[in-house]
Amino acid sequence: MSTTNPDGFSWGHNNRTSIVTMNPKCGGLQPGDPTAIYNNGVICNGPIAGKNWQAYRGDNSLRFRYPAGEPWAEQRFDMGDAYPELWVKFVLRVPLNYKHDSSIGQKNRKLFVVYPGHYTDSGTIYWEFWGDSNNSSSKIQIIYSNENGHSTGIANGIPFLVLPDDIGKWVALVFHMKAQSSETTSDGMVELWVQKEGSPIEKVAHYDGIPIGFPSDGPFGWDGGYIMGWANGNYDEETEWLMDDIVFSTTPLLP
Repeated sequence: MSTTNPDGFSWGHNNRTSIVTMNPKCGGLQPGDPTAIYNNGVICNGPIAGKNWQAYRGDNSLRFRYPAGEPWAEQRFDMGDAYPELWVKFVLRVPLNYKHDSSIGQKNRKLFVVYPGHYTDSGTIYWEFWGDSNNSSSKIQIIYSNENGHSTGIANGIPFLVLPDDIGKWVALVFHMKAQSSETTSDGMVELWVQKEGSPIEKVAHYDGIPIGFPSDGPFGWDGGYIMGWANGNYDEETEWLMDDIVFSTTPLLP
């Protein structure tokens, strides 16, 4: 959660997020001990029985913890500058007890959001995921806020998770967004790629000709956002997502 970065990037407050590891270097703990090592400051909380916090790469990952019945775990970030074209990539581990059951199938859970100054500003893009009626999958929906502050859907039903096949797997997501070039030119673009563990990367969304503009008194570009966030459908039991290998870029992040 370093806040020293030459490009001005910084992480926000940990909101039910923490850095976790299976290879602690603190408190005399041994390799294999599930340990939380950062939560709004350095900690050494472990071993935590029953946890599997093996990172995707290296030792550490970022945990998003949704307690039973609680809807919010979120990690905000500030990029230090505004970017009218942006690529973001990260990998998520699907929770070992993940459910998106039919009782909440028509309720969204936030996945990723970018905004120009504030999440209520025009130009904000939301990626959300929704469950289906038979509990067998989750689909992504993309929406954005237009110049009138109204939310407009770009796409619905984008493939994301297939259950139970994807339980416990790491899923890589590559997001690409580009603003319209002028106030009168609707040439914005949103794209998404998904790569599941053991499978090739797949382009699952490409939408162009979109009027993605920004507030006249705000930055021209996205300068902040958050990962995961509000779940409009609480989990019945404590549910944890792990995130690793996040990259922000102004150039493509495809293999």
